This record gives sequence, structure tokens and C-alpha cells, in this order.
Amino acid sequence: EEISWMSRMIQSAADTAAGIGEDFASLQKNIADAAADVVNAAAAAVGTTLDSHDDRERRARTDALELVKALIACGADVNAPMEIRKPHAEDLITRNAYPLGIALGVYAEKPEITEALAAAVKLLDSGADVNAVGVANYPVVAPPLHVACVAVHKNLPLS
Repeated sequence: EEISWMSRMIQSAADTAAGIGEDFASLQKNIADAAADVVNAAAAAVGTTLDSHDDRERRARTDALELVKALIACGADVNAPMEIRKPHAEDLITRNAYPLGIALGVYAEKPEITEALAAAVKLLDSGADVNAVGVANYPVVAPPLHVACVAVHKNLPLS
């Protein structure tokens, strides 16, 4: 009698654990489905789908440019420095990097990323400090004018 009572308790505990496991798996699936719905809705809001992989990098750069514009519209400080933390960064005269220098540095290194130039123009239009000396295209530490001159020297489009 005592063994059958114990067997029933063990079976009951096993059934309860299995039910909890099924509920947890169902909850995980519901959360994953809800997250996918949110991501799909966000993608649809910007006019794309997760299934369209064509030009993903270009779209990402365009989205980044739109993000720059939105942040500026919301009052982001266009002169807020970022500290560079890379090997040998302590050897630089400054480890600060500024948005304008970064945008121009990206354009000087990869002119096919035209969104970088558009971001630089937006930053300039929004009052970015053209004299802020910082890391541009790592490890170059220079004011934005120097980096823009590098683009001119390379005969890059629109420079």
C-alpha cells in the first residue's frame, strides 16, 4: 500500500513536471512568435520584408543614415565624443572620435558608402564642430578638414 502511494506520488510529480515543460515550451513559442511579429511589423513600417535579402548592406546603410537624421531631429549632440578602445589606442594623441570625423573617415576609406557623405553633410548642417580633432579613419587622428582633404586627394566623387 505504501509503495503504491509512493508510486502514485512519483507519477503525479512526473505528470506535473511534464505539464510544466509543455507549458514552458508553448510559452517560449508564443514569445518567439510575438517577437517575430514585432520585427516583421517594424520591417513593414520601413517598407521592406525580412525575406528580401537583395541589397541588404545598402539598405542597412540607408537605415543608418535615417537613424542619424532621426537622432539629430531628437536633439542628439552632434559633437559628443566617443572613446576609441582598440589595440595601441593609448598611443594616439587622443582616443576621442567625433561623428563628423567618423562619417568623413568612412567616406574617405570606402567612397561607395555614399550614405557616409550624406551623414557628414547632415552633421555639418546640424552644427557639427569642424575643428574637433579626433580619430577619423583609425588610426588617423585629425580634424574633419584633413579627412575631407584626403577624400579630395583620392579624387573621390562629390569631394
